[in-house]
Amino acid sequence: MRLWIVSFKTIVQLASNSPRIKPRMDSFQGKSPERKASDALRNFFTFVAVKIILAQLSGSALRVMEVRAAYCNEDFEFDQLERLSKKGIKDSNIELMRNSATASLSASLDTAPPDSVADTEGTEPTDSSPQ
Repeated sequence: MRLWIVSFKTIVQLASNSPRIKPRMDSFQGKSPERKASDALRNFFTFVAVKIILAQLSGSALRVMEVRAAYCNEDFEFDQLERLSKKGIKDSNIELMRNSATASLSASLDTAPPDSVADTEGTEPTDSSPQ
């Protein structure tokens, strides 16, 4: 067996003298090998970035819990929450009642029977008092 030691430059020179290789496009779901490799590399870089961020976040998880507890116990204004909630419920109930009343009135006007009073234009009023 003969062992060949070649450099990258030699491989490139050999490759440039050989006929061009064209892979079948259906081998890579319609993408070129370079596009497929580019997609894989982008996914790999994303994976590495996520691993780095997760490593950084795991150290700060305790800090997040401490800040959350402190904010809840010391800074959150529960009185304001109660006022805003009660005002929001009152305002929305008024709006709902207004809309319901408007819809009810509109429906009653649409379904009301026509006036039973005959057209009295051009007639003299009748006197209903005893004579």
